Amino acid sequence: MPRRHMTGFHEDPGLQRRPGPFDLKCYLIHNLDTHTAGQGNRFNRREMVTSETMQEHNSAGIKAHNKVNKSQQTLFAFGVETMTSENWIEFEGRKYNLKEGEKALDAMLRQGAPISFSCRQGTCRSCMLQALSGDPGAAAVSTLPPDYRDRGFFLPCMATDVDSVVAQRPDLSQCVQEATVADKTYTAPDIVILRLEPATEIQWQPGQVISLMNANDDVRSYSLVSGKDDYFMELHIRIYPEGAVSSWVDSLSVGDAVRFQGPTGEFIYDDSMADRPLLLIGTGTGGGVLTGLVKQALICIFPSIWRISPQTA
Repeated sequence: MPRRHMTGFHEDPGLQRRPGPFDLKCYLIHNLDTHTAGQGNRFNRREMVTSETMQEHNSAGIKAHNKVNKSQQTLFAFGVETMTSENWIEFEGRKYNLKEGEKALDAMLRQGAPISFSCRQGTCRSCMLQALSGDPGAAAVSTLPPDYRDRGFFLPCMATDVDSVVAQRPDLSQCVQEATVADKTYTAPDIVILRLEPATEIQWQPGQVISLMNANDDVRSYSLVSGKDDYFMELHIRIYPEGAVSSWVDSLSVGDAVRFQGPTGEFIYDDSMADRPLLLIGTGTGGGVLTGLVKQALICIFPSIWRISPQTA
Protein backbone atom coordinates (compact mmCIF):
# COMPACT_ATOMS: atom_id res chain seq x y z
CA MET A 1 0.00 0.00 0.00
CA PRO A 2 1.46 3.42 -0.91
CA ARG A 3 2.75 5.33 2.10
CA ARG A 4 1.13 8.55 0.83
CA HIS A 5 -2.29 7.19 1.69
CA MET A 6 -1.37 6.86 5.32
CA THR A 7 0.53 10.14 5.58
CA GLY A 8 -2.24 11.99 3.85
CA PHE A 9 -4.77 10.60 6.26
CA HIS A 10 -4.06 13.09 9.04
CA GLU A 11 -4.05 15.95 6.56
CA ASP A 12 -7.56 15.34 5.22
CA PRO A 13 -9.47 18.62 5.82
CA GLY A 14 -12.79 16.75 5.71
CA LEU A 15 -12.13 15.06 9.03
CA GLN A 16 -13.60 17.06 11.90
CA ARG A 17 -12.21 14.92 14.76
CA ARG A 18 -9.19 12.85 15.59
CA PRO A 19 -9.51 9.61 13.58
CA GLY A 20 -9.79 6.20 15.12
CA PRO A 21 -8.70 2.80 13.70
CA PHE A 22 -12.02 2.27 11.94
CA ASP A 23 -11.81 5.68 10.29
CA LEU A 24 -8.36 4.77 8.96
CA LYS A 25 -9.69 1.60 7.39
CA CYS A 26 -12.56 3.41 5.67
CA TYR A 27 -10.32 6.25 4.44
CA LEU A 28 -7.77 3.87 2.96
CA ILE A 29 -10.48 1.99 1.09
CA HIS A 30 -11.79 5.31 -0.21
CA ASN A 31 -8.32 6.44 -1.39
CA LEU A 32 -7.46 3.06 -2.85
CA ASP A 33 -10.58 3.07 -5.04
CA THR A 34 -10.04 6.65 -6.11
CA HIS A 35 -6.47 6.19 -7.22
CA THR A 36 -6.57 2.67 -8.65
CA ALA A 37 -10.04 2.20 -10.09
CA GLY A 38 -10.87 5.59 -11.62
CA GLN A 39 -14.43 4.36 -12.37
CA GLY A 40 -17.40 6.09 -10.75
CA ASN A 41 -19.49 2.93 -10.48
CA ARG A 42 -16.78 1.04 -8.67
CA PHE A 43 -16.08 4.02 -6.42
CA ASN A 44 -19.77 4.39 -5.59
CA ARG A 45 -20.02 0.68 -4.84
CA ARG A 46 -17.02 0.83 -2.54
CA GLU A 47 -18.32 3.97 -0.89
CA MET A 48 -21.68 2.27 -0.35
CA VAL A 49 -20.04 -0.80 1.14
CA THR A 50 -17.92 1.41 3.35
CA SER A 51 -21.01 3.32 4.45
CA GLU A 52 -22.89 0.12 5.26
CA THR A 53 -19.90 -1.21 7.12
CA MET A 54 -19.70 2.02 9.08
CA GLN A 55 -23.38 1.68 10.05
CA GLU A 56 -22.83 -1.91 11.17
CA HIS A 57 -19.84 -0.78 13.19
CA ASN A 58 -21.81 2.05 14.77
CA SER A 59 -24.69 -0.32 15.56
CA ALA A 60 -22.37 -2.87 17.08
CA GLY A 61 -20.61 -0.12 19.01
CA ILE A 62 -23.89 1.20 20.38
CA LYS A 63 -24.92 -2.30 21.47
CA ALA A 64 -21.57 -2.90 23.10
CA HIS A 65 -21.73 0.51 24.77
CA ASN A 66 -25.22 -0.19 26.05
CA LYS A 67 -24.08 -3.55 27.35
CA VAL A 68 -21.21 -1.92 29.21
CA ASN A 69 -23.53 0.75 30.55
CA LYS A 70 -25.94 -1.88 31.85
CA SER A 71 -23.09 -3.69 33.56
CA GLN A 72 -21.84 -0.45 34.99
CA GLN A 73 -25.34 0.48 36.11
CA THR A 74 -25.71 -2.90 37.81
CA LEU A 75 -22.38 -2.54 39.57
CA PHE A 76 -23.11 1.09 40.35
CA ALA A 77 -26.47 0.23 41.81
CA PHE A 78 -24.86 -2.53 43.88
CA GLY A 79 -22.16 -0.16 45.00
CA VAL A 80 -24.66 2.51 45.96
CA GLU A 81 -26.65 0.01 47.97
CA THR A 82 -23.54 -1.14 49.77
CA MET A 83 -22.12 2.31 50.38
CA THR A 84 -25.37 3.95 51.44
CA SER A 85 -26.38 1.16 53.82
CA GLU A 86 -26.45 2.75 57.25
CA ASN A 87 -26.84 -0.39 59.36
CA TRP A 88 -23.23 -0.58 60.55
CA ILE A 89 -20.99 0.06 63.54
CA GLU A 90 -17.44 1.33 63.29
CA PHE A 91 -15.32 0.19 66.22
CA GLU A 92 -11.56 0.57 66.70
CA GLY A 93 -10.95 1.50 63.07
CA ARG A 94 -13.06 -1.21 61.45
CA LYS A 95 -16.61 -1.13 60.14
CA TYR A 96 -18.99 -4.00 60.93
CA ASN A 97 -22.08 -4.38 58.75
CA LEU A 98 -25.27 -5.87 60.18
CA LYS A 99 -27.50 -8.27 58.30
CA GLU A 100 -31.22 -7.62 58.40
CA GLY A 101 -32.56 -8.42 61.86
CA GLU A 102 -29.09 -9.29 63.19
CA LYS A 103 -28.00 -7.98 66.57
CA ALA A 104 -24.96 -5.75 66.51
CA LEU A 105 -23.05 -7.94 68.95
CA ASP A 106 -23.62 -11.03 66.81
CA ALA A 107 -22.51 -9.16 63.70
CA MET A 108 -19.37 -7.85 65.37
CA LEU A 109 -18.42 -11.25 66.78
CA ARG A 110 -19.11 -12.88 63.41
CA GLN A 111 -16.62 -10.49 61.84
CA GLY A 112 -13.96 -10.89 64.53
CA ALA A 113 -14.46 -7.78 66.66
CA PRO A 114 -12.45 -7.71 69.93
CA ILE A 115 -15.43 -7.10 72.19
CA SER A 116 -16.35 -8.57 75.58
CA PHE A 117 -19.73 -10.14 76.26
CA SER A 118 -21.50 -12.39 78.72
CA CYS A 119 -25.31 -12.61 79.06
CA ARG A 120 -26.15 -11.32 75.54
CA GLN A 121 -29.55 -10.22 76.88
CA GLY A 122 -28.95 -6.63 77.96
CA THR A 123 -28.41 -7.36 81.64
CA CYS A 124 -24.71 -7.65 82.46
CA ARG A 125 -23.46 -4.73 80.29
CA SER A 126 -20.21 -6.55 79.53
CA CYS A 127 -20.53 -5.60 75.85
CA MET A 128 -21.50 -1.97 76.47
CA LEU A 129 -20.01 0.58 74.09
CA GLN A 130 -20.13 4.36 73.80
CA ALA A 131 -21.45 5.98 70.61
CA LEU A 132 -19.46 8.95 69.38
CA SER A 133 -21.84 9.56 66.47
CA GLY A 134 -24.83 7.92 64.83
CA ASP A 135 -27.89 6.32 66.40
CA PRO A 136 -27.71 2.84 67.99
CA GLY A 137 -31.51 2.63 68.16
CA ALA A 138 -34.03 2.60 71.00
CA ALA A 139 -33.62 -1.10 71.81
CA ALA A 140 -29.89 -0.63 72.45
CA VAL A 141 -30.53 1.77 75.35
CA SER A 142 -33.86 0.47 76.65
CA THR A 143 -32.36 -1.14 79.79
CA LEU A 144 -29.89 1.64 80.59
CA PRO A 145 -30.49 4.44 83.11
CA PRO A 146 -30.86 7.99 81.81
CA ASP A 147 -27.35 9.09 82.80
CA TYR A 148 -25.88 6.23 80.74
CA ARG A 149 -27.97 7.21 77.75
CA ASP A 150 -26.87 10.82 78.08
CA ARG A 151 -23.25 9.69 77.82
CA GLY A 152 -23.96 7.75 74.63
CA PHE A 153 -23.69 4.29 76.16
CA PHE A 154 -25.52 1.48 74.39
CA LEU A 155 -25.68 -2.33 74.37
CA PRO A 156 -24.71 -4.04 71.08
CA CYS A 157 -26.40 -7.25 72.28
CA MET A 158 -29.76 -5.44 72.06
CA ALA A 159 -29.13 -3.28 68.98
CA THR A 160 -30.62 -4.38 65.65
CA ASP A 161 -31.44 -1.08 63.96
CA VAL A 162 -28.26 0.98 64.19
CA ASP A 163 -27.66 4.02 62.02
CA SER A 164 -24.04 4.77 61.07
CA VAL A 165 -22.64 4.36 64.58
CA VAL A 166 -19.02 5.18 65.37
CA ALA A 167 -18.30 3.63 68.78
CA GLN A 168 -15.53 3.27 71.31
CA ARG A 169 -15.03 1.40 74.55
CA PRO A 170 -17.02 3.25 77.22
CA ASP A 171 -15.41 5.69 79.60
CA LEU A 172 -16.76 4.37 82.86
CA SER A 173 -14.84 6.68 85.14
CA GLN A 174 -18.03 8.58 86.05
CA CYS A 175 -20.19 5.46 86.33
CA VAL A 176 -18.10 3.50 88.82
CA GLN A 177 -18.98 3.19 92.49
CA GLU A 178 -16.87 1.98 95.38
CA ALA A 179 -17.41 -0.51 98.17
CA THR A 180 -15.42 -2.15 100.93
CA VAL A 181 -15.03 -5.88 101.48
CA ALA A 182 -16.94 -6.47 104.73
CA ASP A 183 -16.75 -10.27 104.79
CA LYS A 184 -15.33 -13.10 102.72
CA THR A 185 -16.26 -16.73 103.38
CA TYR A 186 -15.40 -19.89 101.44
CA THR A 187 -18.18 -22.48 101.29
CA ALA A 188 -16.04 -24.69 99.04
CA PRO A 189 -12.46 -24.48 97.74
CA ASP A 190 -13.70 -22.65 94.65
CA ILE A 191 -16.85 -20.92 95.98
CA VAL A 192 -16.69 -17.68 97.95
CA ILE A 193 -19.42 -15.57 99.53
CA LEU A 194 -18.39 -11.93 99.23
CA ARG A 195 -20.19 -9.23 101.20
CA LEU A 196 -19.60 -5.63 100.20
CA GLU A 197 -20.45 -2.39 102.01
CA PRO A 198 -21.24 0.35 99.44
CA ALA A 199 -19.52 3.68 99.98
CA THR A 200 -22.79 5.50 99.18
CA GLU A 201 -26.39 4.59 99.78
CA ILE A 202 -27.85 2.71 96.82
CA GLN A 203 -30.94 0.59 96.16
CA TRP A 204 -30.91 -2.96 94.81
CA GLN A 205 -32.97 -6.13 94.70
CA PRO A 206 -31.96 -9.81 94.71
CA GLY A 207 -31.49 -11.05 91.16
CA GLN A 208 -29.97 -7.82 89.90
CA VAL A 209 -26.30 -7.75 88.98
CA ILE A 210 -23.29 -5.61 89.74
CA SER A 211 -20.14 -5.64 87.62
CA LEU A 212 -16.89 -5.88 89.57
CA MET A 213 -13.78 -4.23 88.10
CA ASN A 214 -10.26 -5.36 88.85
CA ALA A 215 -7.14 -3.20 88.75
CA ASN A 216 -6.84 -3.71 84.97
CA ASP A 217 -10.45 -2.56 84.42
CA ASP A 218 -11.55 -6.08 83.48
CA VAL A 219 -15.26 -6.37 84.23
CA ARG A 220 -17.38 -9.37 85.24
CA SER A 221 -21.01 -9.36 86.35
CA TYR A 222 -22.31 -11.21 89.39
CA SER A 223 -25.84 -11.60 90.70
CA LEU A 224 -26.91 -10.12 94.01
CA VAL A 225 -28.22 -12.57 96.60
CA SER A 226 -29.08 -10.07 99.32
CA GLY A 227 -32.28 -8.06 99.24
CA LYS A 228 -33.18 -4.42 99.36
CA ASP A 229 -33.60 -4.57 103.16
CA ASP A 230 -30.09 -5.95 103.71
CA TYR A 231 -27.14 -3.78 104.59
CA PHE A 232 -24.48 -5.61 102.58
CA MET A 233 -24.43 -6.57 98.94
CA GLU A 234 -23.89 -10.32 98.92
CA LEU A 235 -22.36 -12.18 95.97
CA HIS A 236 -21.72 -15.90 95.47
CA ILE A 237 -18.71 -16.26 93.19
CA ARG A 238 -17.04 -19.30 91.70
CA ILE A 239 -13.27 -18.93 91.49
CA TYR A 240 -11.54 -19.82 88.22
CA PRO A 241 -7.72 -19.96 88.42
CA GLU A 242 -7.42 -18.39 84.96
CA GLY A 243 -10.32 -15.98 85.44
CA ALA A 244 -9.35 -12.33 85.07
CA VAL A 245 -11.76 -11.13 87.75
CA SER A 246 -12.60 -14.20 89.86
CA SER A 247 -8.90 -14.87 90.54
CA TRP A 248 -8.66 -11.22 91.62
CA VAL A 249 -11.65 -11.75 93.95
CA ASP A 250 -9.80 -14.74 95.38
CA SER A 251 -6.95 -12.40 96.36
CA LEU A 252 -9.15 -9.85 98.15
CA SER A 253 -9.09 -9.40 101.89
CA VAL A 254 -11.53 -7.85 104.35
CA GLY A 255 -11.15 -4.08 104.26
CA ASP A 256 -10.03 -3.90 100.63
CA ALA A 257 -11.70 -1.33 98.40
CA VAL A 258 -13.36 -2.54 95.22
CA ARG A 259 -15.00 -0.80 92.29
CA PHE A 260 -18.26 -1.81 90.68
CA GLN A 261 -20.96 -0.71 88.25
CA GLY A 262 -24.66 -1.15 88.80
CA PRO A 263 -26.86 -2.57 90.10
CA THR A 264 -28.85 -3.36 86.98
CA GLY A 265 -31.19 -6.00 85.63
CA GLU A 266 -34.84 -7.04 85.63
CA PHE A 267 -34.50 -10.60 86.96
CA ILE A 268 -36.28 -9.69 90.17
CA TYR A 269 -39.37 -10.62 92.15
CA ASP A 270 -42.01 -7.97 91.62
CA ASP A 271 -44.81 -7.26 94.12
CA SER A 272 -47.35 -7.80 91.35
CA MET A 273 -46.34 -11.48 91.25
CA ALA A 274 -47.58 -12.13 94.79
CA ASP A 275 -50.75 -13.95 93.66
CA ARG A 276 -49.00 -16.28 91.21
CA PRO A 277 -47.05 -19.53 91.68
CA LEU A 278 -43.27 -19.24 91.44
CA LEU A 279 -40.99 -21.90 89.96
CA LEU A 280 -37.24 -21.37 90.35
CA ILE A 281 -34.56 -23.65 88.91
CA GLY A 282 -30.83 -23.11 89.29
CA THR A 283 -27.51 -24.85 89.82
CA GLY A 284 -24.14 -23.98 91.31
CA THR A 285 -23.70 -20.41 92.46
CA GLY A 286 -26.99 -19.63 90.72
CA GLY A 287 -28.77 -21.35 93.58
CA GLY A 288 -27.78 -18.53 95.91
CA VAL A 289 -29.62 -16.00 93.79
CA LEU A 290 -32.76 -18.11 94.00
CA THR A 291 -32.68 -18.04 97.81
CA GLY A 292 -32.68 -14.26 97.60
CA LEU A 293 -35.70 -14.32 95.30
CA VAL A 294 -37.54 -16.72 97.61
CA LYS A 295 -36.84 -14.47 100.57
CA GLN A 296 -38.16 -11.49 98.64
CA ALA A 297 -41.27 -13.45 97.70
CA LEU A 298 -41.91 -14.38 101.33
CA ILE A 299 -41.54 -10.75 102.35
CA CYS A 300 -44.20 -9.86 99.79
CA ILE A 301 -46.51 -12.58 101.21
CA PHE A 302 -46.09 -15.33 98.64
CA PRO A 303 -49.29 -16.97 97.30
CA SER A 304 -51.27 -19.53 99.22
CA ILE A 305 -49.76 -22.58 97.45
CA TRP A 306 -46.64 -22.41 99.64
CA ARG A 307 -47.07 -20.92 103.08
CA ILE A 308 -43.68 -21.08 104.76
CA SER A 309 -42.90 -19.08 107.82
CA PRO A 310 -39.92 -16.74 107.34
CA GLN A 311 -38.46 -18.25 110.55
CA THR A 312 -38.36 -21.75 108.97
CA ALA A 313 -37.38 -20.71 105.45
